Amino acid sequence: TDELNAVYKDQITQDLRATSHKLSEWQPVQLERVNGMSCIHVSYISQLNQNPKVLVHKYVFQNSDRVHTLTLSYRLSEASYWESDFKTILKSFRINTSRLAD
Repeated sequence: TDELNAVYKDQITQDLRATSHKLSEWQPVQLERVNGMSCIHVSYISQLNQNPKVLVHKYVFQNSDRVHTLTLSYRLSEASYWESDFKTILKSFRINTSRLAD
């Protein structure tokens, strides 16, 4: 997972720079299962100028010849408001196909 972590961190950093955001904190990439589906979980904190910091959770699901990405994000200052809702959203996420790769 070290190589996977490096690839995602490099890509996210480039994407953020292109929109004038900065990467404030990076969490190592994790391989997880969400509702029985294998995924790559990317998590980081970004910030645009002096705006509030934003926590981003990105879940990448491989599905045969497709890749599905679920991105959940909120301002850290609003974590108490959004965190439980986003856990519920993640628990309810499903890709409706019998061809989901493991």
